[in-house]
Amino acid sequence: MREVSISLINNLKNKIWITRKCRINASQRLKLVDLVSKLLISYFTIVILSFSIWVLYNPNDQSHLAFITIIASLLIYGGSMGINSLNFKERFLSLKECYIELDKLYNDLEVLEIRLSSTEVNNMLKEFTSIRDKYEYWLKKVENHLSYDYLKFSYEQSSEFSINNIRIFLKYWLYNLCFFSFFLLALLLPFIPLFLI
Repeated sequence: MREVSISLINNLKNKIWITRKCRINASQRLKLVDLVSKLLISYFTIVILSFSIWVLYNPNDQSHLAFITIIASLLIYGGSMGINSLNFKERFLSLKECYIELDKLYNDLEVLEIRLSSTEVNNMLKEFTSIRDKYEYWLKKVENHLSYDYLKFSYEQSSEFSINNIRIFLKYWLYNLCFFSFFLLALLLPFIPLFLI
């Protein structure tokens, strides 16, 4: 019975540890997305204001640029409203609370594992069930992490050379390359109309 109990505890410890690390990755990702989205909105606002002032003080007939800046201003307004409705900061804080609670559950399981030899099986099962129920509660309470967060966890944990680790490495850096490319494209987006004119 002791071996079964240790196996149950270790199984739940592994689940909690992996979930906790993935939630940490998710919270870091949301914090980064929140920062990047705020910086991009500020950047777009400054660029559009600069174009508006330039069009205003340039005496040549550039009504098409004035029209473009008005449309861009409306897009910025709508985009900022949409980004604000995604609540990145609240979601980040919720995930942070979750991984802190998961850490407490992990520590409780470690204590339970140490006490296993001196605790009656019935008491241990009650404590184990309580910890498992709390784990399930936190899984339901907070949004799930993305597959990218698990991929990042797998990438950080891979130390040996294997085909699977190469796949993880390539997927991880491909995701990061896509994010960087999107960010770079977003920075250049306000200048695209100038090349079309």
